[in-house]
Amino acid sequence: MKGLFIKDLILFKNQAKFYIMFAMICALMLFANFNPAYIIGYMTLMCMMFTFTTISYDEFENGFSFLFTLPYSRRDYVREKYGFGIIVSLTVWILFLAVVFMKSLVGKNMDMGEILPAALMYLFTIQLFCAVNLPIQLKFGIEKGRIALIGVSITTFAVVFGLAKIFELNNMNITAVFRQLGTIRPAPFFGILACICAVIYGISYSFSVKIMEKRQF
Repeated sequence: MKGLFIKDLILFKNQAKFYIMFAMICALMLFANFNPAYIIGYMTLMCMMFTFTTISYDEFENGFSFLFTLPYSRRDYVREKYGFGIIVSLTVWILFLAVVFMKSLVGKNMDMGEILPAALMYLFTIQLFCAVNLPIQLKFGIEKGRIALIGVSITTFAVVFGLAKIFELNNMNITAVFRQLGTIRPAPFFGILACICAVIYGISYSFSVKIMEKRQF
């Protein structure tokens, strides 16, 4: 699995100019007083998305057929993709959070007490996006995976809309529910989110392993 990780890091290095340029643009946006939490989340998402790009590289010209002649199992491949996505996104998130923290020390016009919770929400959302999208990409590939992701997004919207209607028909105040959630202290709240994220990752990983074991190359 270490070799697969090094391979993806080299692919990432080959795209370094693009990401450095993008990081510089985000840094300029930060110093132009754009929303710091949004910038942290956006850069984290952009770098995490490279995980899906590595799958397209692996698929190119029947690359999977060659890849699995090497001493790596399909389970190893899936494990590496999840590990790569988590490590890259966490690393970028921490780096940009550190930049924001240093700016807050210099500028003294930024409240880290407000920025950190928002940045954590972006991080959890990105992790959930990764967990949902990886099985789709492994099942359908990059091109068909985009179409499948649109379908998942529409389904999610329909479910959320349906739940809102159910709340409305049963005279349940959804705003009050969100207010109640807002009263939970940050540490337990984000602890619950982390547990939910871990469970979803576990389910996603199981699906991805089954998908890869059934695929024919």
